[in-house]
Parts: sequence; structure tokens; C-alpha cells
Amino acid sequence: VCSGGELHTALEAGCTGDQIFFHGNSKTPSEIELGLDAGVHRFISDSLDELRLIDAIARSRGQIASVMLRLTPGIEAHTHDYIRTGQIDSKFGVVISNGDAMRTVAFAKSLKNLRLTGIHCHIGSQVFEMEPFVDAVNIMMDFARDARDETGFVIEELNLGGGLGIAYNTGDRPSTVEDLAAAVGPAVREA
Repeated sequence: VCSGGELHTALEAGCTGDQIFFHGNSKTPSEIELGLDAGVHRFISDSLDELRLIDAIARSRGQIASVMLRLTPGIEAHTHDYIRTGQIDSKFGVVISNGDAMRTVAFAKSLKNLRLTGIHCHIGSQVFEMEPFVDAVNIMMDFARDARDETGFVIEELNLGGGLGIAYNTGDRPSTVEDLAAAVGPAVREA
């Protein structure tokens, strides 16, 4: 989910908190409280300010919030400019290449009411080719190794997002989930 309204809708539809990943940048304090009340599985955060806010609210309630960091791997998926989200100048995620992501991992580890569980990226939507997904695997796994070596943080979870394209026009030839698994699975194992 990406908002308090989507969280409410998911819960009303019968989802339980442990099935929900709470994405979205610029979550409000009340949305974070709703997520904590619901026991969301993970908050996905992409800023120091949001990490501070989640930690403060969790501390005030005597809770520990599980969080994944959304990183920007610096990949320009072959899709329309308006739906690319993995490039360095994206408003989503913490940039890896300039050191911000490593500093954010170290900061998140210092917060007492956060449990940092992993890293997440999303390179864009309406992506037809598998190569950008494999590139994302390699960049994220390289970062995971560097984070382990520099901060001691060992990821429990790697979330590579989604973004597979669908056929909007008769000429579109989208890849399938099976194509994605066949490309990403070996890349993750090798990395």
C-alpha cells in the first residue's frame, strides 16, 4: 500500500497487517500510526526524515517498526520517462552511487525502535526487457555486500520491486512473470 487510505482498504478487504508492505514517500505521522496499529509487515522508507519519524512514533508507543530501505540503483529502465523510478534523479529512494544509501543504512542501524530488515528498489513501470532487472540485482547485491563490510548490516530481505509491462497496444510484447523469474533467479543466486 502507498497511503493510509490504501491501508484502510486492504484491511477492510480482509488482508492482515503481516501481509502488507507500506510504501509511499512522505508518509504522515497519522499514516505511520495506522501502520503500527495494523502491524504492517514492513515500512518501506526512502529518507532520513521518515526513518526518524517512524522511530520516534514507534518509541512513543513502545514498539519496534520493521523497515526496508528503498534505494535508487541508478538504472534507467527502457520505459517512458514519466514512469522511470530507478534513475539517480528519481524522487523515490536513497541514491547508492553518491554514498547516501550507505550513510542511511548506518543511521537506520543507530535507531533503537527500528529493525532494518532489507533493501528495496523499483526501477520503473511498463518495463518489457529483463536486462534492467538483472542490472538491478547486481547493483543491489553489490550494495548489500558493501553495507555488510562497512556497517555490519546483513540483509534478511531483498525486494526488487515490480514493473513488468502489460500489452496496451497490439504491438506490445510484454515479458511474463516466468521470464522475470528466469532472468532474476540465476542472477540472485550468482550474486
